[in-house]
Parts: sequence; structure tokens; C-alpha cells
Amino acid sequence: VEVVYVPGDQERDAHGQWMSAQTVQAACEDFNNNLSNISPNLYHLSNTNKFEILKSWINEIDMVSPTGQEVKEGTWLVKLRYSPELWIEKKAGKLQGVSIGCRGVVNPETQEITQVSFSPD
Repeated sequence: VEVVYVPGDQERDAHGQWMSAQTVQAACEDFNNNLSNISPNLYHLSNTNKFEILKSWINEIDMVSPTGQEVKEGTWLVKLRYSPELWIEKKAGKLQGVSIGCRGVVNPETQEITQVSFSPD
């Protein structure tokens, strides 16, 4: 299980951007609706069959994961199944986190992302 996105401007992503809880919820729903059109890929370079997306959902309560990571209510989570060779790389720390690879609108002043879409259109 991986964290996809944490809502709120206190938890900015690697690009310094953020999404409201409502946008994260809508993004997760759109992702799930378009899952058949989404191809897993590695490092934004190439599609792969070395992992598959099993499930995507919004966490409903504040909790601590079995690994000790705090997971805030409203966090978007995804369950993945890795190939044996990719799982070795994941456990070794060579693979870290997931990226949503979507389209959206970024406010240049606040860096808030809105209108997230995974639709192929």
C-alpha cells in the first residue's frame, strides 16, 4: 500500500504543489473511473507490466500504518502488486513512492492543483 497524495497545503508534493481534500477525493474517483486506461510505468520513462494497480481509495481515519507511517484522514492510498524482481528493488529502497501522472490546473500564486483528470481525452 502506497500513499498517492496527502491533502492540504501543509503537505506539499515534490513540486511544491498541493490539493484540497475535495480535489484529492475527486482525483481518486476520476483515477478509479479511468483505471482501465492507465498504464503503470517506471520513472515516467516506460510502461511496464512489473507491477499492477489493485485498488485505490481515500483513507477514512487518521491511523498509523504497519510500517509506522502516520496516514492522515483524506489521504489517497493505492494497493499495488509488484513482480518478484521489482519487489526486491522496493524493499531495498530503490523504488520510492508513486506519482499520479495526471492533467490538472495549477494556480501559479498558491501552487494549488485543481481540475485533476486521468481521462484520455
